[in-house]
Formats: sequence, structure tokens, C-alpha cells
Amino acid sequence: MLKFRIFATSFLILGLFTAGKLRAEDKVTDLIPVKTLAVGRIRNPEELIDKTAAFVDALQPGLGGQVRQVSQGMGRLIDNQTLAGVDKKQPWWIALRGPEEDRGSSEQPLFIVPLLKGHEEDLPKALGDNYKYVRKGSWGIYTKDKIVFEEVEKLLKGDGKSITSEIDESSGKI
Repeated sequence: MLKFRIFATSFLILGLFTAGKLRAEDKVTDLIPVKTLAVGRIRNPEELIDKTAAFVDALQPGLGGQVRQVSQGMGRLIDNQTLAGVDKKQPWWIALRGPEEDRGSSEQPLFIVPLLKGHEEDLPKALGDNYKYVRKGSWGIYTKDKIVFEEVEKLLKGDGKSITSEIDESSGKI
């Protein structure tokens, strides 16, 4: 478990450096409620693993293979252990929101992941009944948080406000 936590932390830190610009035109931001506190985007998880392994090998020759081995559990990052139905070459989005005790909202993340062509139905099956799930085009959107999911449903209907409205030009330069 400790190895996984170290890997996950390294994975996310390196992901921040390789994620590229957050752009309003990505349109995935249209699916993230405005009350979100933080958004993470991993541009290409498969490429990130390769770069992380190469980086680790440069620091300590031979350890890159262990990074690749531990990365097989990266499905834990998106609450999909087997990565069923998820495209590992396209961006993954994770949105975090603080608790809103007065509304019953939890601190459960919102996941927006690309669906693997030909296997679109595998993701909702892998998630099970504990998750609220909806598909929007080639994206699978899911969370355990009922309040957040209701806000996503409003956004899909054209109601509500997404973080796209809050992204200014200087944010895209991060």
C-alpha cells in the first residue's frame, strides 16, 4: 500500500508538469460544476507512466520497471481498479469539492474519463451501484456524491454554471 501511495503521489506531481494548459475550449470543463475547489487533468496517463519510469530510471537505473509494475494499479486513482472501458491515451479529469454539510454533499471526487471505443459499456458495469454515472459523447462521468451528480445533470441539460465561466486567460497559462 505504501508503494502505491508513493507512486500515486509521484504520478500526480509529474502529471501536473506534463498536463499542458487548461483551456476553456477543452469543453470537458463545461461538465464540471462551478463550486469545484480543484481540478486535475492528466493529459495522457499511458505516456505519463512511460515518462515517470524513464525519470526514475535516470535517477536510479533499474527502478523504472518497478514504476511500470506499480502503475498497473493506477485504476485506483479514478476508482476503477481494472480500468474497464477507459482509454489510457486520452486525458483523465478529476474534480474535487469540499464538503457542504448543510446540503449533504460529501468530499467524493467527480471523475471524467474518456471511454475506450468499442468498450463504452464496460465502465458503468465496473463501477457498480455505488456510483452515479452518465455518458456524454465519448466521456464517462461518475461520482459517489449525489449533490455533485445532480449539478452535473443540470449542466448536461443546459442549466447551472460550470467552471468554464470562471476560467480566464491567465488561468490557461498555468
